[in-house]
Amino acid sequence: MRSYTVKEFTEEIKSILTATYDTLISISGEISDISCSSAGHYYFRLKELGTVLNVAYFKNYSSVKNAFIPKHGDKVVVIGMVNLYEADGSYKFLARKIIFSSDGDLYKQFTDSKNRLELEGLFSDDRKKILPSNIGRIAVATSLQAAALKDFLSTIKRFNAKLEIDIFSIPVQGVQSVFEVIKVLDKIEQLSENYDILVITRGGGSLDDLSIFNDESLARKVSSMSVPVISAIGHERDYLILDFVADVRASTPTAAAEIVANIYVEMERKLLRLSSSLIDSFRDMIEEYSYNLDRYETALISNSPDHVLNGYRAKLSFLNVRIKDVIVNRSYRERSKLNYLHKELEKSHPLKVVANLKSESVYLSDSLMKNFKNIVANKKSSLSLTGDKLVKVFDNSIERKRSSLSLIDAKLKLLNPYNVLDRGYAIVSKDGGVFNSDTTVVDGDCLEIRLKDIKVMSKFITKENIKI
Repeated sequence: MRSYTVKEFTEEIKSILTATYDTLISISGEISDISCSSAGHYYFRLKELGTVLNVAYFKNYSSVKNAFIPKHGDKVVVIGMVNLYEADGSYKFLARKIIFSSDGDLYKQFTDSKNRLELEGLFSDDRKKILPSNIGRIAVATSLQAAALKDFLSTIKRFNAKLEIDIFSIPVQGVQSVFEVIKVLDKIEQLSENYDILVITRGGGSLDDLSIFNDESLARKVSSMSVPVISAIGHERDYLILDFVADVRASTPTAAAEIVANIYVEMERKLLRLSSSLIDSFRDMIEEYSYNLDRYETALISNSPDHVLNGYRAKLSFLNVRIKDVIVNRSYRERSKLNYLHKELEKSHPLKVVANLKSESVYLSDSLMKNFKNIVANKKSSLSLTGDKLVKVFDNSIERKRSSLSLIDAKLKLLNPYNVLDRGYAIVSKDGGVFNSDTTVVDGDCLEIRLKDIKVMSKFITKENIKI
């Protein structure tokens, strides 16, 4: 038995391959799973009867003039050489030139079915259903072992979308299994009232791997579903009959989950906004009802017999006190007025007036005689005093007395309280007496205000102390 290291064995296999296929060879087959790198290199699989050959078509060959640009489903003849890459232990066919042969059988079947169904109107936007804005439960048809299911569920969880998800197992590969898929869809259709959305999903694959989803009978079944259907098959570049007939096409299983989760998140936001608006409306309504209730309660209390009766009682009590005060004040004012009139009457009594005049006459007579005697005594010292001079002296004495009386009269006039009226002042009196800060007065008392030319009668309201 021969022994090798990995490197030795790989190098020996490579040398055998390159020695055996040391010249250009041509290989025919159908292109599948084609991709183009950012550098411009094409990578695809060449398929025939279930066998696959990995092909690399580098830019320095694909970019030359009139070079054939390969596409998915083409039947071609590829000219090139085989090579083995030690890094991954795989061999590739390095294409130098590609010659178009014809459309691939699978691709031709796909285009024929697509054109036929499109003419029947199964792809029309008019028949497609709009995804609901309110979702709570969805159905997912996929393989339980598919990585697509894991991606779908993890995305839903990442969005924290609290959805009920029922998973229905279906075969996702092999045209012979299409009737099993339709059978599961029939079951989902029977339960359609329980679901808001149906998602059909699986991961990427070759055209042959995904051919089950290009089946016309499956397409017709999906188009007749009453539940809105999201197709999420393969990668973004993969387009299948199911994608065209479904209500919504998602580029990947993850994208389908994002569509569903975003519907839920937006629904939750709307519910929160509506809930907040409803709470505010209820709060405003309760506040309005509370205000009206307080108003009605106040009105009810104000108009209640007890409240009205109490009001009348209070008013009656006030009027009773007011009447007593008025009677007492009126009695006091009349008594004061009577006393004042009595005093004035006493001052003006004829006997008293006569007595005063007599006293004044006696006083003036005594004063005159006394003054005359003083004058005579003073003049006796002058022997040359004649009768005329005596009269003159007497007249001078009288004139001096008259001047003295005039001065006293002027002083009396100056001290006369009524003289202040000429300077714009007023004299306030109550019941005939001068009104001052010590005068007793109550609300409603009648006051007399005397000015220079007029007299004003007024009623007392209030008294306020003034600090000077």
